[in-house]
Amino acid sequence: MNLLSVRERILDAIATSFRGMTEGDDDYTTTWSLVTRTQKPSPLTSTVLAIHAGPERKVDRYGYNDCVLEVRLMFYYPFAVGDVPDTELNRIMADIQRWCRRDIQWGGLAVNTQEIANSVEVESPSDKVGAGIVVINVLYRHTINDPRRMIGE
Repeated sequence: MNLLSVRERILDAIATSFRGMTEGDDDYTTTWSLVTRTQKPSPLTSTVLAIHAGPERKVDRYGYNDCVLEVRLMFYYPFAVGDVPDTELNRIMADIQRWCRRDIQWGGLAVNTQEIANSVEVESPSDKVGAGIVVINVLYRHTINDPRRMIGE
């Protein structure tokens, strides 16, 4: 039996998946220098994706729980000379949105994934760093008495 919760396995699967994103592959324009589940490094010198779990809602069903986990995909980009900030941030955000639709079940751990919000902003014109966020809801299920066990495990 897996000792990690289904929630933790999903977060790991999301991080592992994004580490595989490569610029030029299937028209993606982003390669992450770092995919982390902690805070962004400082100073920021390359493109970073930070994955954070948000609130989770649960509904008890007969023998299992339906869980909706909010996941925040926060990205950071240091602008190069000549970059148009909004254009670069929107380009990266589109890559994230497309990537999330490649496998909405995150390797069979989830039932569905839906984007619920997004935003981009230039953190500070003086430090030439932009940031954005894509917020997704991941629907998954686990047995009613053990959040480590998926249905059928």
